[in-house]
Amino acid sequence: MIRKYCVAILLLLLLRSIFSINQNNIVIRNINPDPFGEPWLAGGYPDSQEINQMSQNEIDTILSRINSRDIRENIDHSFSFFMRPVFNQDGGSCGSASRISYMFAYEINNYRNVSGNLPENIYPSHFTWLLTNQNSSKDQIAMANGIPNSVDYGGDTYSTIYGGNIYWPTIDESDYGWMNGYSLWYNAMQNRLQNNLHITLDNPDNLLVLKSWMDDHHGDQDFNEGGVAGAGCAITGATYAQIPSGEYEEGKYIVREWGPTVDHGTTWSGYDDNIGFDVNEDGQITNNLDINGDNVIDMADWERGALIMLNSWGSDWRNSGTVYVPYRLLLINSMSAEFYYIKKDIAPKQVLKVNMVYDKRRRIKLSVGVSSDPNATEPDAIVTCHHFNYAGLKDVAMLGVWADNTEHFENMDLGYDLSDLFFGIDTTQPYRYFIGIETTGNTGGYGIVNSVSVMDYVQDPLGLEYPSAYEDVVITDGDAIYIPIDMPGDPNSDPYITVPQSEMSVYYYDSAQAGIDSLPENSIDDNPETIWHTVWGSGYPCPHEIQYDLGSSYEIGALAYLPRQIGSNGRIMDYEVYIGQTPDDFGLPVDAGTWADTSNEQIVFFTPKEGRYVRLVALSEVNGGPWTSVAEIKVFQPPVLTSIDDEYSLGSSQSMFLSNFPNPFNPSTTINFTIQTNSRIDLTIFNIKGQKIKTLANSGFPKGYHSIVWDGDDESGKSVSSGVYYYKFNVNGKTEVVKKCLLLK
Repeated sequence: MIRKYCVAILLLLLLRSIFSINQNNIVIRNINPDPFGEPWLAGGYPDSQEINQMSQNEIDTILSRINSRDIRENIDHSFSFFMRPVFNQDGGSCGSASRISYMFAYEINNYRNVSGNLPENIYPSHFTWLLTNQNSSKDQIAMANGIPNSVDYGGDTYSTIYGGNIYWPTIDESDYGWMNGYSLWYNAMQNRLQNNLHITLDNPDNLLVLKSWMDDHHGDQDFNEGGVAGAGCAITGATYAQIPSGEYEEGKYIVREWGPTVDHGTTWSGYDDNIGFDVNEDGQITNNLDINGDNVIDMADWERGALIMLNSWGSDWRNSGTVYVPYRLLLINSMSAEFYYIKKDIAPKQVLKVNMVYDKRRRIKLSVGVSSDPNATEPDAIVTCHHFNYAGLKDVAMLGVWADNTEHFENMDLGYDLSDLFFGIDTTQPYRYFIGIETTGNTGGYGIVNSVSVMDYVQDPLGLEYPSAYEDVVITDGDAIYIPIDMPGDPNSDPYITVPQSEMSVYYYDSAQAGIDSLPENSIDDNPETIWHTVWGSGYPCPHEIQYDLGSSYEIGALAYLPRQIGSNGRIMDYEVYIGQTPDDFGLPVDAGTWADTSNEQIVFFTPKEGRYVRLVALSEVNGGPWTSVAEIKVFQPPVLTSIDDEYSLGSSQSMFLSNFPNPFNPSTTINFTIQTNSRIDLTIFNIKGQKIKTLANSGFPKGYHSIVWDGDDESGKSVSSGVYYYKFNVNGKTEVVKKCLLLK
């Protein structure tokens, strides 16, 4: 019965070698000078991950908006209220200790205005670190799965429940446990990363960009204080000195030289322009002399100024867990910084809930998909489930071996956020989700998917469960199946609204191959078989860009990129998305990241921004080629925001009552509102595609109660069809409230 609704996947992805990146050759070094102390581990950094480099355009935009004289001379977030207290990492987990336990935790606590010293605000390193080099990087896990806090995980580094107290996840130490329980996975979804960007620190401008981030998050006023950044350093073989007596910060440790190879992950937590050290011992501290004799005066000659590096080797290390790193070493050692952009307000709309077991977890991959066709046998769009992508290095059960030293063969309960699939689907009509399961063949693997369902938090904040009709689905090795979950559609739901391609036009493109087959307009012609392709040949390398005029201003919250359907030539890998009111003021990207080499549509979501122009920049191509191709681009407005109550407040000076009755209605409904002061009112009807249907009011109204009737017609007086409509209420050109009404005939 199940095979009627499950289709074979044509090409099974090859299992990535579990010994990649010289995993068996990693040397764990105990470099703690105290032989009886906790081991300080280096080695294995950086782990496998995509590097998203901050573009020169972004750097120039940041620099244009700041004045170096306005940046404070010194900042130190190492011991901030929002920062986790200095700790000693367990195992070789420096990368996740710095990025997750320090950087991610600090950024999300900073935004939420909560203490970094409370267990519920501490984020364990090992949730991501234990999956090192297992097809999902810590950044991908933080973006897709989220990070559990130490209470849910059972520990602030490794888990006292699920184990994982190991030196390094090798084949001999890879049977640690995975977190179990839907509620725990759901809680982790609330703590997510939006994206990350890297910047080199080999010149004063880029250093200023980092200092501006530490000063005020590049002007982002949603945070309580400035940011921190990720670092990598060659700590094995590094030498240190203490600032001499009588000097500023005397007695504090400063790095004199780094070792030969980057092998440790740390955190940039501050800076101090006043730190000085007489490197060439000429009796003075200068930034304007050629102290290294290369006939060039640059950052390598600076003797004053240092970043503050926060380490995960305990509070007894150097300056209570930190050390000064002179600016000169940033250039000499080609150092860099990584910024984490957290998802500020995340509330999963729909979540996949799975209860399953498989006895060889490194042989299984999970994915999720969706189709707007409720009778489809395979998804239109699919997303790989990070954390469950052939993860693990040993043939153990999915739950692995816990801290009780017992392999747990019981069922695993997990959840996976479907937001990347939910948006862009017309949820007012029936549709279908899928869970995809792939297993490698000839391994003797066996398991059962006991139950699959979708928890809908849109219709019910507590979760409305839609179970799949198929239970107890047997999984054997070599399987490639989809299990469907049917969704009925909700006429009152708020779908993402597609900006009509018919209203879009190409405003600018940097390159196009001659001929009708490569026109930029092909990217918005609603035909997946036609493409925009840049000029062929190595003389026109990436980056490439295309800009679209939407025809009018919209609040934009998502963009869908459909790669070319035949061949992979020109498919975008690293990308940036910008939104602007004019083509001269895009500002910083609303999203940046890496797309997979696939023909499937890929949707990115970001904090909504008002604008008329959309700019897509292709930084690189999946095959390393110089060209770019696009089959289709779609732009989406986020779901309209409706008030839970009928009362909507605007500060202390204005409040209004807004509702319509009857709702649902046929053939007419009355929209009632109350305003407290004389105001100009604009009341407009839109359909679910965002197209204007009729203007009901656009004039001044006295304070008090008013009623306006809509007869279910358009501007010409023609009756509109049944469906969901929105009425947008604008007060004095500033205040907007949008509510739904349902016309049923």
